[in-house]
Amino acid sequence: MPSFDFIYKTFRVEHSIGELPRLQLLFDAKVSVDEGWAVYIPRLEWELKLMSTTDPESPAMTLIGDWGAYESAGPGKLFKRSGEAEVNCAILMSSPKIKQIIDVRSHEEMPRFEIRLKGTFLHYRCVGEQYQLDGIYDIPHSFAKMYYKGKEISYVTFTTDEIIKMLEQIKHYELIRIEIPVRKEEKPTNKLLAKAVDLLDTAKKDLLEGNYGDVLHSVRNALTHYIMEQPPEKKWILKEEIEKSFLENAPMKAEEEYKDLLKWIGEELRAQLRIINDVYMHKEKIKVYPRPEDAEQILFITAFLVRYLSQCLIQS
Repeated sequence: MPSFDFIYKTFRVEHSIGELPRLQLLFDAKVSVDEGWAVYIPRLEWELKLMSTTDPESPAMTLIGDWGAYESAGPGKLFKRSGEAEVNCAILMSSPKIKQIIDVRSHEEMPRFEIRLKGTFLHYRCVGEQYQLDGIYDIPHSFAKMYYKGKEISYVTFTTDEIIKMLEQIKHYELIRIEIPVRKEEKPTNKLLAKAVDLLDTAKKDLLEGNYGDVLHSVRNALTHYIMEQPPEKKWILKEEIEKSFLENAPMKAEEEYKDLLKWIGEELRAQLRIINDVYMHKEKIKVYPRPEDAEQILFITAFLVRYLSQCLIQS
């Protein structure tokens, strides 16, 4: 029977429009085949667990989270006697996964993937120039070997430099660090603003989970249902109830300045709504899936202004 070695090389991050970034772990697949036989590997399955360790050379580690199984294509070649080819494990990097990696490093430990690898191979008998299928077999865990720096391992450890490189390539990792300075215990007294804030809180959760289309749905609903209104044949404006409450509580000596401020807030919120409607959505459906940074910016601007309005009314 053939033997299989999977040797870890490095990693890279790939981006596709409308998708989460993919962290790819790259391996050289080395296959040794007996004379007169050939092997083809159509698929592989990688079972990953995120661990933490204080020593990259030590097998001691602590479980952080089970990241599940990821399928990938095989090497895409027919192995005769022996040979090697590159394979990769592609991991969709949602914000919760990124946060787990950052949390491990914040405790002065190193993130590590414990990897169990399995798959399927087709075993062929070579008869002259023909290949006769002998059978389809599973690659047992015991056959799957990985090496790093000459040592057989079942895990891949990331050093500090590699973590920095990975996060820089992912690009949007900073979104999990966004904090809006709001007194969370104080709920908006205005019912319209309270409902809008609830929707924006939902949008924040969607952002952290990588559901960028849902982020825009929630922001759009918050603006069109509770913050703004559209008179017939006219542009979107702040609801009269919100404007009236805001100006009633403005300092008397600065009433004109607060009117200008309110006008600017309305224009800025209308701009965010226009971006959503013109670029990303048609009626209630997403027509162009937003990039992470676009959903983040629209949510951040909208949430900041809506919470500012609500806090002004609370403090009055």
